[in-house]
Amino acid sequence: HIPLGMNRSFLVFRYDDYGKSTWTATSKQLDYAVLETFRSRAIPLVVAAIPEPLNEQPDSINLLDRYVSSGLVEVVLHGWDHKPSQVLLANSGIKGELPGLPYEEQLKRLLQGKRLLESWLNQSVTTLAPPWNRYDTTTLRACETAGIQAVTADVHGPSLYDTPVLLLPSTTSLSGLVKVIDRWEQDPRPNRLAVVCFHSYDFKEDGGNQAGLSLQQLDAVLKRVSASPGIAVVDCRTATQQLGNKLSLARLTA
Repeated sequence: HIPLGMNRSFLVFRYDDYGKSTWTATSKQLDYAVLETFRSRAIPLVVAAIPEPLNEQPDSINLLDRYVSSGLVEVVLHGWDHKPSQVLLANSGIKGELPGLPYEEQLKRLLQGKRLLESWLNQSVTTLAPPWNRYDTTTLRACETAGIQAVTADVHGPSLYDTPVLLLPSTTSLSGLVKVIDRWEQDPRPNRLAVVCFHSYDFKEDGGNQAGLSLQQLDAVLKRVSASPGIAVVDCRTATQQLGNKLSLARLTA
């Protein structure tokens, strides 16, 4: 149980694209390094996993299972195959797996992905992190049917006022997290939530041009978070079940 009030703010660390079929050997090494960094600091981590490509990656499943068993990792559903919907691309020119698909197709993707992840891991899957952070009202209806209790996605998605599904919006990146912590420490208020979304390519060790910080810098940020008495790190399940009724949409963002 996470204590509420007392000017505590809450962070969710969400590591996206686990199992992506285009991941390189370096990316897979970073998967391990990220998981181990959070374990060493005893800080909860949410892993957004892609079921379809993971089906061909038993080593990645086994690695994830070991960390889930530690109790510090929650796995959430990151779509089915993380491939862009041609309907959405044709209509709007933007990428997203789920928006624009019929209800039956979205529900099928959610159910088969949820069941596959749950068959590998001794953990229920209750949160959707839609690929590219995009979803529509049909996605929310499908989530309700599939037993998905929360969506962690873009703050600009459709309203959730007419659904029991809770929105846990992605509000910052790792590189922007220090500014969020500074602001929270200067202006402490109770029950705020920020979801920190990041990928393996955000690290300099990946060698890509999108890298913002190193694994050593990640560890330093986690050390600071651990030392801040006004900040608690939770997973999506805790945010949904224990904090959901204490948070309003106006106070969700960092």
